[in-house]
Amino acid sequence: MSGAVEIDDRYLDVDFIKEPEYVYGDTGPNIFGSSMEYFEDGDDEIYTDAQVREACEQQEANGSLEWFVRSVFNQKQEGSCVGNAATKLFETMLNEHLGIEQGIDLSAISLYKQIGRSASSGASVSDAFEQLQTTGVLPLDTPKNREKYGDHVMPATGFSTRFPDGWKTTAAKFRIAGGKAIRTLAGLKTVLAKGRGVVVGREGHSIFYVGIRWKNGRYVVPYLNSWGPWGQALGRMTAGFGWDTESQMKKSASWAFCIDSAFLAD
Repeated sequence: MSGAVEIDDRYLDVDFIKEPEYVYGDTGPNIFGSSMEYFEDGDDEIYTDAQVREACEQQEANGSLEWFVRSVFNQKQEGSCVGNAATKLFETMLNEHLGIEQGIDLSAISLYKQIGRSASSGASVSDAFEQLQTTGVLPLDTPKNREKYGDHVMPATGFSTRFPDGWKTTAAKFRIAGGKAIRTLAGLKTVLAKGRGVVVGREGHSIFYVGIRWKNGRYVVPYLNSWGPWGQALGRMTAGFGWDTESQMKKSASWAFCIDSAFLAD
């Protein structure tokens, strides 16, 4: 694996609002519950700039979470970006834990239907975290998943799709054990430097930060989008990724969360 890649300027600091052919869906300020721990208040050390730069060098050489992304979501005309970003974070960390070949594809719409009011309403990042922790998500409707989970699967898109009977039993297997909200740029850099993915909201859209790099004298973070073939190649994917510099990261630092680990519950 290699993390070295040239940035296509078309996908650097993209102003999502000026991409009229695409749909967004992040509804703005997040209200994490009173029991939610902030990364900056925990026992985790906040990295110095030197430590972040060292991590950037390692990720430039070896890559980061992009190598555990097996597919790119396409939210089409639904405002499901938060569901897509949060589900893909969980799915990617499962791939890292289980191995890329043993990973399990998950259904973004099974999360978005829990947090959105309609196909176009959008949702908040904090609601996505809460449902990932309390209820979980369903496997994606694929032949492999149907063989194992029967009709307790759902497609990637399609807000009108009904939940199958008894779906929460299977969804409970796909829950996160916990996570932390992030509220500062220093916290965001540290989490990414430690190799953990982050779901963020920015400019009415939600994306999944997969790592951090130092290029041309500045920090940049690669992110996975949910606009299908939009974006440049990274990891195993031929498209789907963009890049944010610090100016855009600052806009995301208080609308963000990471998860502690990904596992399949008994």
